[in-house]
Amino acid sequence: LQGSLTSLSSVTLINPGGGSLGETVFTTQWSPDGNYLAIGGRFYGSSSTGDRDIQIYQFDRINGSLSLVASANPGGASYVDRAFSMSWSGDGRYLAVGGAFPYSAPYTDAFILYQFDTTANTLLQVASLNPEGGSTSLENFAVVDWSSDGQHIVIAGRFNT
Repeated sequence: LQGSLTSLSSVTLINPGGGSLGETVFTTQWSPDGNYLAIGGRFYGSSSTGDRDIQIYQFDRINGSLSLVASANPGGASYVDRAFSMSWSGDGRYLAVGGAFPYSAPYTDAFILYQFDTTANTLLQVASLNPEGGSTSLENFAVVDWSSDGQHIVIAGRFNT
């Protein structure tokens, strides 16, 4: 760290869902180049935007501001999905996301891999994993992390047996 925490010149408050009751940030991850901040959690959207449980903000280094550039709602259901863990690939092209199953049907994938296009500012789902095929024995994937060579992803979670 350069300087000390007492010398920070600004703090940016992000309100991912607009401040609705029950919204929670569970994870944040800076991209490897430091130009983007991914935020995951449980955020309620409006009727026009829908829920956006994964949000990508671009960081403006000159004025220290963050601007929302991309978002996704992995499960599509309006009240059940949560993003618990995220990890960028070393090149910043992919974002691995671990999350929670809904407590009732329809079941969603607990792990999703997105490709992030910095030119178009889009998240494109390229892979997903639901190892239990819809069973409630897997409750969530709480940890995801890339290997240092970018060839492997570790996924860990909580099983309900």
